[in-house]
Amino acid sequence: GAKLISDEFLRLPRIVGTERDPPGSRALLFASEHAFLPMAWIKEAIRGVEPNNLALFVSHGDEMEPEIKDGEMLFIDTGKEGRGPSEGRKLVRVYDEICVRRIIRANRDDFYATHHQMVAGMQGVRFSADRLGHDVDILGRITVALRAPPVFARQT
Repeated sequence: GAKLISDEFLRLPRIVGTERDPPGSRALLFASEHAFLPMAWIKEAIRGVEPNNLALFVSHGDEMEPEIKDGEMLFIDTGKEGRGPSEGRKLVRVYDEICVRRIIRANRDDFYATHHQMVAGMQGVRFSADRLGHDVDILGRITVALRAPPVFARQT
């Protein structure tokens, strides 16, 4: 997860995939690349999230346009609340693909994972909350999407 490297800077990991063994473990796999961000910016721009639960994901593809563009930096809340099946924009694993989806509640136990360009009449992938961690998993809630990296972010 994220790591405070000084009183002023936080090192955020980058989500690149998920481990599926054993099923249901919901372990995240992070890349070795990190972004270093000032804590002051995180406290101002990303409210209601524990800094050590933050991760970075770079979007790919255009399926969420105009909401989220290809190449945008997404700050993900990977804490327990962020990974829950509440409604909103989430980073989701559907089978082996990691993608951005809008989670919509169908009833008390079932949810849909849809995307912006889905054909009218299609509801998206329907899943049950008790199956999270198997064929479908919610990796976290999207807290902030930036079109370009802030000038103070760097890769190592």
